[in-house]
Amino acid sequence: MNESWNPEIPLDLQQNFKKEKEQAFTLYLDFVVDATASMYTVFPAVYYAAAHFLECLSKYEVYPQIGLTLIRNEENGEETETVLFEGRDSFTSDISLFLKTFLFREEIRRLWYLRMRMEVMTMRNTHSIR
Repeated sequence: MNESWNPEIPLDLQQNFKKEKEQAFTLYLDFVVDATASMYTVFPAVYYAAAHFLECLSKYEVYPQIGLTLIRNEENGEETETVLFEGRDSFTSDISLFLKTFLFREEIRRLWYLRMRMEVMTMRNTHSIR
């Protein structure tokens, strides 16, 4: 038996209420991320902070619609981009899709790679000093 069904309220009213409630608690979030090379040191923290925030949000009765905007260096001819999920929508309700898209964008992978290279170089320099 369906636990959310209430025999005292007509089924069509219950279904309408559920739709209205979902619309009332829809939260549109657009993560605007600086995807320029100067941000490579903080990017992993931004990713994990977004993931943690969305995980915490899922504990409440909120229906997030999540977007991602990447800011680039416009002086070098790179334009700011609104990421499209699955090639068509600028917002998605699928948190795992958002996080995968966030992580596997070409610019983001480049920033992550730069950070890892810098850490390896720092480790080598520290090691050679001792």
